[in-house]
Amino acid sequence: MKKLIIGGALGVAAVIAAFAVPAAANAGADNTVVKAAIIDDGHSFYTDAQIDDAWREATASFPAPLPSGVTFPDTAPAFFHPDDGQQHQFETALPNQIAAKYWRCAWLGQATTEVKTKSLTAVKEKTVEKNLTAAKWESLPDVAANTDVDQYIDAMQDYADSKGIDEKTAEYQLDCGVYTGE
Repeated sequence: MKKLIIGGALGVAAVIAAFAVPAAANAGADNTVVKAAIIDDGHSFYTDAQIDDAWREATASFPAPLPSGVTFPDTAPAFFHPDDGQQHQFETALPNQIAAKYWRCAWLGQATTEVKTKSLTAVKEKTVEKNLTAAKWESLPDVAANTDVDQYIDAMQDYADSKGIDEKTAEYQLDCGVYTGE
């Protein structure tokens, strides 16, 4: 049995899935070295055997820097390696989307951790804030085409308000554990 994994269909990316829009056929794959092994009904997919190479390609050419001391994992996150004994297909846009979410979570981690320890300098705070804007996130590969960022951020704010916490902390707690191990 094959499992189709698209734009956050697994529980670990449920919040992204709630605001995902269908990916364009072969989105983001025109300049890739790793070519989709499967093309079905105008959509392109990577296989289990390709996903780590596709991840390395997505992260090696990622257009925005991570915070100091943070790096992308060498292999695709656990999201891409379900331990269920099945074969999987991943939309070709998904490595870029997950890399963008990993990047966002890294910046959220900077904001939430350094605010707690009061070590966030004014210069660093400006950098963090610039990197956490909707426009910056939407500028990353395959994000704007596949995620309703404004709706996602509104949902995070609603959740934060319901819990009486700030939006960055809420998003980090709710949606970044899969990337941070917390």
